[in-house]
Amino acid sequence: MPSSLVVLSNRGPASLASSQAGPTAQAAAGGLASTLSRALPDESLWVAAASSEQERGLPDAPLAHTTEAGRKIKVRLVKIPPDEYDAFYTRISNEVLWFCFHYLLEPFRGASFTHAYKEAFGVYIEVNRAFARVAVEEEAPAYMANDYHLALTPRELKRNLEKAGSRSPILFFLHTPFPDPGYLKLLPHSWVRELLSGMLAADQLGFHTRPWATSFTRSAVEVLGVEARGARLRHPWGTTRIVVRPVPVDSKRLLEEAEQARQRLDALRQRIGDRRLVLRVDRAEPAKNVTRGFEAFELLLERAPHWRGRVCFLALLNPTRTSVPGYREYLAACRARAEKVNEKYGSLDWQPVLLEVADDRPRALAALTSYDVLLVNPIMDGMNLVAKEGAVLNRANGVLVLSRNAGAFEELGPACLPVDPLDVEGQARALLEALEMDEEERKSRAELLKKLASRGSPSAWLSSQVRLALRAAREPTRDGPLRPG
Repeated sequence: MPSSLVVLSNRGPASLASSQAGPTAQAAAGGLASTLSRALPDESLWVAAASSEQERGLPDAPLAHTTEAGRKIKVRLVKIPPDEYDAFYTRISNEVLWFCFHYLLEPFRGASFTHAYKEAFGVYIEVNRAFARVAVEEEAPAYMANDYHLALTPRELKRNLEKAGSRSPILFFLHTPFPDPGYLKLLPHSWVRELLSGMLAADQLGFHTRPWATSFTRSAVEVLGVEARGARLRHPWGTTRIVVRPVPVDSKRLLEEAEQARQRLDALRQRIGDRRLVLRVDRAEPAKNVTRGFEAFELLLERAPHWRGRVCFLALLNPTRTSVPGYREYLAACRARAEKVNEKYGSLDWQPVLLEVADDRPRALAALTSYDVLLVNPIMDGMNLVAKEGAVLNRANGVLVLSRNAGAFEELGPACLPVDPLDVEGQARALLEALEMDEEERKSRAELLKKLASRGSPSAWLSSQVRLALRAAREPTRDGPLRPG
């Protein structure tokens, strides 16, 4: 039976393992996995990397799986040898592409592309080919690859589908920012051309915000010489449609999950007492800008001593990509910065910063219902679902302090206090303004935030893109491919 949709991503809907009763599953963390788990129609196939020895030992055939949202889908694992997966995932995807796409490559601190990285990029190409080979074994009306790990997969999919005589459209969605051409060119030129042409092979390219879509278009025009006509890019391989679709949260499901986590709220309030609560909920990664948030809070306590003892900063960090040295170092820097604030201003009965590092979603949901101020100050972020989740869940008329470089800012900007990610003084002022804002304004901002953040659903987000691609595939286009120069 053909699948209703084939989606591809590095991480699947769950961590799978074998047992005497059959494969077992533990839901995967992360915004992409959570969003797709709630969005996919029944009978879809999810192609993901086997990232552990247990997963590599599972059968090659598609595995039946019920997602956390109750979707009955199939999962097919791409078996990649551990050393190759390390080159693909750790070295290229996370040490290079993730840092580049978030504007965090630091040439002056020694970032350089040695022979080892160039060999790893060759592995990255081969892994993308492997994903495409596995995906086309399943017939489907449409195929959707996701994120920078699989930037070359659309091109490999197109080649394989053409060999099979299939005209099913290919979609690609990037869940991170995309850098402007000047910054992208920090990468080797051959890599840049591979990445751009790989993504352009998709019939439809999706981004969370207009700035990320514009950066891609500018890069494709400048590096590959494609022709931009509104939302269409014409190139030697055909035409690619650019769409901007900010991902929504599943408001109904969020509220249900928060209700189940209510017992965690009592423990949180006992710990905070009657003090005001500044909250951040984030993965422990460099783009989230955690340390500058602590610096801003420290500056607040210095400039506004009347808040000492009356407010706590609770930082709930989820460890991620611990195989990447930069991530481990950043988490250590977060701990050190929190300790510095506590040593400087803490007392026997008050700890200014409460830092917890664990994968504990119920704890995070409970905290989001109760904050007075939510700090979301990333250096760069594709979307940032925490900003939306907090707006939906909060019951305390909490104020959102939001970086202008978060993708969510395009939607939530009218109701938040905006900050610039490197401006620590500006963040300290925004935190103080949020704490001292009168109740009427807090309420009006919170109501607008909830309205803005509650729009749409993951399933509508996905189905709108698939419908658009299917409709375009049925319609003849006047734009033929450009002749290669």
